[in-house]
Amino acid sequence: MATITRLESLAGVRIPDTPLAKAAVDLLEATSPQFICNHCVRTYVFGNLALRSIGRSIIDEEIAFCAALLHDLGLVPAHAGENRFEVDGADAARKFCLKHQVAPERADRVWEAIALHTSAGIASRMAAEIVLVHLGAALDFLGLGLDQVPPQVLEEILARYPRLNFKSAFRDLLVEHCRRNPAAQILTWTDEVARTAGCTLHGPTAIRPHRRPQRSPGMPTTRLAFTSALTKSGQISSGTCPLAKRAGARQQSCLRSAPAGLRFNRK
Repeated sequence: MATITRLESLAGVRIPDTPLAKAAVDLLEATSPQFICNHCVRTYVFGNLALRSIGRSIIDEEIAFCAALLHDLGLVPAHAGENRFEVDGADAARKFCLKHQVAPERADRVWEAIALHTSAGIASRMAAEIVLVHLGAALDFLGLGLDQVPPQVLEEILARYPRLNFKSAFRDLLVEHCRRNPAAQILTWTDEVARTAGCTLHGPTAIRPHRRPQRSPGMPTTRLAFTSALTKSGQISSGTCPLAKRAGARQQSCLRSAPAGLRFNRK
């Protein structure tokens, strides 16, 4: 079983230690591999720092912490279902919150933060707790804004919660999810990851791998942007992802819908 180092604070970010927060840590440890556990804690810390840098503050630290820690539950066997992993994880986290007597409206906020954490252009315009998970995951997973984190802060975070070959380990977990449930990837950012893994997407609106329609000039580029960013960050190889090779740097625009100009306190 994984073990999460429990700290009072890290890089100037206070770590909640309420009974609910401790229960969330216990759930994460019991269900997820160590590299996911570390990623989820880093997501909270990075997200907190990013939120401060754009002049926003967390209203409900406990809910933000639970959402950050549990945002990848949908990728682990104990909570994987028939939906895209963000939704399966959100469902599991909401159930966990209700089990621990969290008010329904607060449990719903956890659901929203997890379900939308990969939704560029949407999550960044919502409540601070949702923005935190979105920015924190994007920073740790894709490196968006990482250049604005002071080296000493980054070193402190990674010393406590190392990456543990995160890129390749997470890629393998994501591919496993796509192979297990290919139909749920249709029209999502993991669509091309599933194709790269050799999945055939089934369903009434499925697009067969060799019958991909041409994208019209006005077609949204969210899926292409995430695939391109995934490739650029080393999650999948551009040599095996034709769509990512075509997407190019211009497809990054959707991911940049998160508040621009992240500036971290360098003290």
